[in-house]
Amino acid sequence: MRMILRELLKMVQLLFLIFLLFAYAMFQGGFVSWFLFYSLVPLLVYMITLLFYPLSNFSVTRNIKKSYLEAGDSLQVDIEIKRKYPVPLMYLRIEEIYSDSIHYFDIGKMKYQEMTRAEGYNEKRSMRTLIFPWFKREKIVTYYLNHLPRGKHKLKAIRIQTGDLFGFINKEAIIETENELIIYPKIKPIKLLQTARQLDSGNSPSTLVNEKHTNIVSGVREYIPGDRFSWIDWKTTARKNTVMTKEFEQEKDTQLGVVLDLCGGKSENKLAFEGTIDLVASLLSVLQRKHFAASFLSVGESSVYFPPTVLQFQTNQIQSYLASVTLEENDAFVRQFENDYKRFPKGVSLVIIIRRLDEAKQRMFLQLKKIHPHIYVFLLKAKKEVTPADENIKHSLASANIQVRLITERELLRPEIEVKITS
Repeated sequence: MRMILRELLKMVQLLFLIFLLFAYAMFQGGFVSWFLFYSLVPLLVYMITLLFYPLSNFSVTRNIKKSYLEAGDSLQVDIEIKRKYPVPLMYLRIEEIYSDSIHYFDIGKMKYQEMTRAEGYNEKRSMRTLIFPWFKREKIVTYYLNHLPRGKHKLKAIRIQTGDLFGFINKEAIIETENELIIYPKIKPIKLLQTARQLDSGNSPSTLVNEKHTNIVSGVREYIPGDRFSWIDWKTTARKNTVMTKEFEQEKDTQLGVVLDLCGGKSENKLAFEGTIDLVASLLSVLQRKHFAASFLSVGESSVYFPPTVLQFQTNQIQSYLASVTLEENDAFVRQFENDYKRFPKGVSLVIIIRRLDEAKQRMFLQLKKIHPHIYVFLLKAKKEVTPADENIKHSLASANIQVRLITERELLRPEIEVKITS
């Protein structure tokens, strides 16, 4: 309502100015007064027309060539502007309205040079450009989004502004046009050193997924989002009144479990968390390529478990999850994992990726050692944040044959990360 009143007031002012010029020409007479009147009236009429020209009727479309990228990639964005009436516009300012999640700049592995300076990469990302459409009905503006951060981001709206030459008329409209970007974690090269463990029933290691076993049903379990429709056991579903899917032999033969700690706090190092996401994504990628029977568990208030079938046949589901997962502001890892570890078959090797090491985790790992003989802990932490207590716990766990691998900026900046496991 206030905007309408403001526009009406400006229209009255412009009409009064036209009347004033006409009165001056009538009473003064002569070439100069009438020249002034006929020179300024078209401009004032244009300003009145511009005052009521509806920018909200503009058709604004954002076109992106890729919706799925990796962290640190760049993206070309084309903004196509169309309008119905070719009223001359001296200028048109275009501004992209971003969600808060996209302001972080991911400069690749170089961001780990100083892991204690995570706030240095949180910069206000902006896109403002000026075009001069005049009578053109269509215009395309191209720009680039560089160093995109991991996550699911939404480009929601575009602000357009125009006005007259003197700044008396200012028009603005925010046009909703939504696009979603899914930025996956950056996959780093990993050198996997594997020592195979013998099975109880024979001499062949069961770390490799035997494709013949994918059709051997060994039981049923509750449905997990991403399971194939053909895996549903309809008889058991009807009997238990909940969706149940078939469990295949390779799920029983899981020989490696990857665990990610999502729990932290407000003072948590954000770059260290991003490092754990990159490490998990890279490790799962190499395990999938080598056909490991591996499962994945993220531990938080709402833990999520992915069985080996998802890793082998629905990798995109895990990638999509890792793209959107965020750091939780709690310290519930030990309490939650004491319940969640039961999802892994007894005796499997565990790779646990954490950012903090304390006595509670130490006691839990020692208890876990009784059920899972091979435990590998990856502690990702900035070199400056490693404390003597971390070193003491690390040596204490090593004496119990639990390997703790410290990963700092030095390891993350290397071209390749070496991971040694027994499965």
